[in-house]
Amino acid sequence: ADPHSKVIFVDGGAGTRMFHFDGDFTNSSGEVPSLKYTTQYFPYYFVNKGDSLVIGPGGGLDVLTSLIGGMNHTTAVEVNPDIVAMVRDYSNYNGGIYTWYSNVHVYVDEGRSFVRRSTQKYDIIMLDIPVTKTAQGSIGYALAENYLFTTNSFMDYLGHLKDDGLLTVVAHDRVEVYKLVSMAFKVLEDQGLSAQEIMRRIVVVEGVGHSGLPVFILNKTPFTDKQARLVYG
Repeated sequence: ADPHSKVIFVDGGAGTRMFHFDGDFTNSSGEVPSLKYTTQYFPYYFVNKGDSLVIGPGGGLDVLTSLIGGMNHTTAVEVNPDIVAMVRDYSNYNGGIYTWYSNVHVYVDEGRSFVRRSTQKYDIIMLDIPVTKTAQGSIGYALAENYLFTTNSFMDYLGHLKDDGLLTVVAHDRVEVYKLVSMAFKVLEDQGLSAQEIMRRIVVVEGVGHSGLPVFILNKTPFTDKQARLVYG
């Protein structure tokens, strides 16, 4: 019923969207222009337009958002090779986001393992509800979640951000946001920061509907007054 998007399902669940895109960022038709009004796009309003790392891009929505956000280079790490192959097979539908852009590199790998081996630093690291509820069951799901979101993983992500880089996570709900904030406090308190100093590094934004899923943003350094005005503007 919707000609402008498709959904890839893994084991009957864990849907990931693939948008119809003709490669024209100025085209106002379809759903692509509306991405600028989603919470997942929000960090791109004030991030440096350098390098982005997307963990768990699935059908390519986060890669497309990074391109629309004007990032110079996007690295995408997807653990499921079949999803990557499917997005590439549908290049004529999705604008070749995994194949036709020289500034987009897609790797089939586990996200945190990729980060730990990488020597590169990024302006933004994006995780968009990346946990996959597949046939591995609830135990496997819990293990995957714990591996991606632990105090150690936060240190891995922060260690691969540039000095004023952003760690951003689009969460399912507020409960997940509370967990993310708690872990951020644990990591930064261990680095000697006070609660007030930590709060100057955290932004949480929530909207309405799917486009309004809460996004947790952790700045490696305190938000500047200019950035704060952009956040609240």
